[in-house]
Amino acid sequence: MYSHAQLARAIETWSTHPDPAVKASAAERIRKWTSVILGMEDGSITVGSRTPVADTPAWVTLEVAHGGFATGRLLAAHDEAADRNEQALGAGREALIARLHTGAYRVDVPEQGAIPVALRLLELGHTEAALDLL
Repeated sequence: MYSHAQLARAIETWSTHPDPAVKASAAERIRKWTSVILGMEDGSITVGSRTPVADTPAWVTLEVAHGGFATGRLLAAHDEAADRNEQALGAGREALIARLHTGAYRVDVPEQGAIPVALRLLELGHTEAALDLL
């Protein structure tokens, strides 16, 4: 199976390559392919589906391994994104609004744009639209 072959390649690279950076990259591929295989085995991932991760809407941005295989990890669920959103709703709200005005805010996955857009809508007086978004 393709996923098993990819895992074997990553393990081979990790176990034989002398370069630490290449080994680190291979370790990340091992993590991803292991997640793919375990998800396929337990039924939480359906390869080829528009919604490959069980109980996850189609609009959620998923982490994928080479070839488009979903790992089951939701990219916006990453701790850094959660920290960023938590700051936006607390003491960091004004700083976020300032970054939005200067164009210094970076959105890595679409879901990360929801709170900044909601804050901007609130700033413009569109409370109902902001609440609908969230």
